[in-house]
Amino acid sequence: KTSGKWSEAMEWIDKFEATGLPPRTSFAVNAIHLYAERRMEEEVNRWLLIMNAAELVPRNDYELTQVISSVAKGLGFNRAMSWFQTMLRRGRRPGAVVWRCIISAHGNGGTVEEAVQWLERMPDYGLNSTQMEWIRVLGVCASNREPDKAVEVLERMRAEGEELDLVAYNSVIGAFSKAGRMDEAIQWFDKLPSLGFEPDRIAWNTIINGLASVGRVYEASMWRGEMESSGIALGVDSYTGLVKQCLEDREVNAADAWLQHMESRGVTPSRAMYRDTIKAQMKKSHWDEAVSTMARMEASGYPVEPRFYAKLVVRNIVRGMVREAIAWMDQLEAAGGVIKPYMLELCIKACKRHGGPERSLIGQAEKLFRKMYELFYTPKAETVDLMKKLLEYQRYTAMMDSLKEEYPDRDWDAILARSEHLNRRERKEKQQEEAEDRAMELELKREREREKAYNKAESDRISALQGRYQPKRVRSRREHHRVRFGQQKYRFGGPDYLSKKEMAERAKERQEWIEEMKSKGLWRDKPRSRFQ
Repeated sequence: KTSGKWSEAMEWIDKFEATGLPPRTSFAVNAIHLYAERRMEEEVNRWLLIMNAAELVPRNDYELTQVISSVAKGLGFNRAMSWFQTMLRRGRRPGAVVWRCIISAHGNGGTVEEAVQWLERMPDYGLNSTQMEWIRVLGVCASNREPDKAVEVLERMRAEGEELDLVAYNSVIGAFSKAGRMDEAIQWFDKLPSLGFEPDRIAWNTIINGLASVGRVYEASMWRGEMESSGIALGVDSYTGLVKQCLEDREVNAADAWLQHMESRGVTPSRAMYRDTIKAQMKKSHWDEAVSTMARMEASGYPVEPRFYAKLVVRNIVRGMVREAIAWMDQLEAAGGVIKPYMLELCIKACKRHGGPERSLIGQAEKLFRKMYELFYTPKAETVDLMKKLLEYQRYTAMMDSLKEEYPDRDWDAILARSEHLNRRERKEKQQEEAEDRAMELELKREREREKAYNKAESDRISALQGRYQPKRVRSRREHHRVRFGQQKYRFGGPDYLSKKEMAERAKERQEWIEEMKSKGLWRDKPRSRFQ
């Protein structure tokens, strides 16, 4: 765990649990800390229950502090406080270091008032509060984004005679920065010389990262330049906010430029910076830049994650670059990654699609097919059929015979029988899916025809009820011209004539409407011109 090999540490934890031996306190404390750093809440809770069931009590303040901070990070502040209360009931007397950890834990879900109350309880346990505990309270104000309370705590420290040093003022600047109130944070930064302090690297980095987090990237870069010109050495923290904000704004090229700028100044970017930049470059399809960043990451001493190699394998397969895909597959295996069956099958298909006999990629397909058996993968039916098409029957048989000779300890009859069984099942499932698709298409076609016939019948029924549908009536030429040139006596909706009674009712309604419009002053006897 100390050397950073957390995956191996978790494997050793599993091996220890398999033995059934009871854990010691130090082992349980390390397990809780490890799982808390990995954000594995269920494992943290399980090991905490193991400690409570075995009544394991931390032997010193260091172990107690480690458990409290880990539980607060993994399970929340309330769970950490309840566990600490259990330790107090078991007679554990905490020291000043533990109290500082308890006060800092309020930044994971507690309040500033509760942190001050815990600080005031220190004399009950024979401890006196010092400047270090008040600094922890200021850190809680910063974590909870409450800068006004940080100023109140600072004034209380001054009233009680506590020494106010640069750390305290940096905490206040950090509280304003985390709250996004950068103008006030800059005012406090400008006050430092008048208070007798020169801004250190922490103060500069707080302003730079705060400006970048609120989107003021240009100002942040200017502050970084001023920091460099003032003679303060730049570190990774001086660039963290700039790179993060560029990635959030999807400015991938700008983020990569900042990484190169760091490398040119002798500052090694963090592993998270490289990882997030590569991820963003691949998402934007900047593959060449991603490969370059991966090379620089390896040169900086960081291992490249296998998932990036897997993405490059798939990308080269899609583009038909089979040899490059195979080369990246080798690097994926060297990085500790797992070659998936779909990668090998896609490569074999790409050999057929982009290669063929004339481009001599059949040998690559044969190697990939052999690799599937070496990795205990059972190829699909279409892959086997494809290989039989690519290779002649004698060559395919010779390849299988050589595999049997190379791995004589395997039960090849069972492997081939299982492969044939899977292939038959796969073909059967494929046939069933095709039959279901055909039945679905036929049903949809019949449904559309039924819906079309129903709509036509309904339209004919409504038209017949309205008296507008006379399929056997044929208008004469004279009637056609009356309809065509506006001399018709027809209803507007259809070709049938109006009766004399209906025409009289229409004329009466029109006359009543004209009289009403004249009474309102809206009727003109003289028609409007076309210009009006």
